[in-house]
Amino acid sequence: MGPVAVYLGEGPASCAGEYPEPFVRGGKDLRFSAAECDCGCGSVEGVACGSARLRYLEECEGNGLVTAFQTLEVAGTCYPQETLDVGWMIASVSAETSRAACQPSASVELRAATWTLFQACSGSMMPGCEATEVCAPAPPAGAEEDLCIVRRGDFPCPTHYSEGRLLHEKFVDERGCDDCRCSDPSGISCTRQVATYASSDCEGGGLLIGLDACVPRIREWISATEPSVTGGCEPNSPSSQGSVVLQDPITVCCMT
Repeated sequence: MGPVAVYLGEGPASCAGEYPEPFVRGGKDLRFSAAECDCGCGSVEGVACGSARLRYLEECEGNGLVTAFQTLEVAGTCYPQETLDVGWMIASVSAETSRAACQPSASVELRAATWTLFQACSGSMMPGCEATEVCAPAPPAGAEEDLCIVRRGDFPCPTHYSEGRLLHEKFVDERGCDDCRCSDPSGISCTRQVATYASSDCEGGGLLIGLDACVPRIREWISATEPSVTGGCEPNSPSSQGSVVLQDPITVCCMT
């Protein structure tokens, strides 16, 4: 197709003057950066926390002799301590972790690819030339100085139009990231606050008991809170993949 007037620049050109008809658009000098990839992990899910459980002991040495157990089945309920003539106790909370996992959260940032825009505009040929010649108006202001011919595809340029350039009509963004994954959870435990109280409503002045610690029995009433889960997962470091691919070549051959 041609001769045509060729425009190159950062912004789209409008076909005008003696070359008013848009023929093909595309670009050259594609510029892009790799995908920016990140990965995070949510809180641990799937952990089943047991009720707070008390062991009553005669002494703490070697965990002593356990004389009784007590389970605080309902969080927030005030329970009387077991009536026993022993002076020590240990509070603990079990954790079932076989289904524990963290949900991955991927972040993919793609900065827009850019290129130098190209547009070819066609017009009417001028009369007065020999049968083997083509008469065409000079390129309008803003266009490349030399007249060109354009053909879709990748081809060699003919004689007299030997200044060739390979451009493309479009590009396809195939950039992305590896999968975001989380490690198996580690450091998992279930925690409840266990406290003893002087009154049967377990209100005010509660004395917290450290879990898995052997402590003296004081006060007569005891209560435990809802559980909280500690622990977490480590995210992987996903790599960027893919590229921006040029498609639909255009051969532009200009007069020399």
